Amino acid sequence: MFLLICWLLAKPATHKSKKAPQPHCNAVTQSLVLDVDTGDILQSSGAQTSMWPSSMTKILTVLYTYELIKQGKLSLDEIVTVPREAYQTEGSSMFLEVGQRLTIRELLDGIIIVSANDACKTLAIHICGSEEAFAKAMTDFAKSIGTKKPILLMLLAYQIQNITQLPMILP
Repeated sequence: MFLLICWLLAKPATHKSKKAPQPHCNAVTQSLVLDVDTGDILQSSGAQTSMWPSSMTKILTVLYTYELIKQGKLSLDEIVTVPREAYQTEGSSMFLEVGQRLTIRELLDGIIIVSANDACKTLAIHICGSEEAFAKAMTDFAKSIGTKKPILLMLLAYQIQNITQLPMILP
């Protein structure tokens, strides 16, 4: 028995070690670097490719909300009640329940951290009464901060298909 154990321990491993797959160096599907003073494109990769604009609209949602806070129209500690329209919103979610009460700060955290569509819709309805009215207000805000060719943005990604990000920033 002792010899068998020694033989098993001394036997070289017969399995081959596999190399772990290497991650892709460039997981970004689109990028654009431009000189904001001149509008010159310094680097571009896939910027003309159509895509869902969800991240751009969520960034604008956050920026617009912070602008309203800066103007004193909203407060980070303001309580918001989740409306029925925001319940079970498709896509990324905070899994909000109808009637749940959160602060604007918590909704913004949900948008920034988990890209929560239900938090976007809750915030939109709280601020403007409807998602459509918020989309119009957000588009007007985008114009005010320098968007050259704004498009009417709907809040959630699955509502607009096949646009590029270029019309939002180029003259």
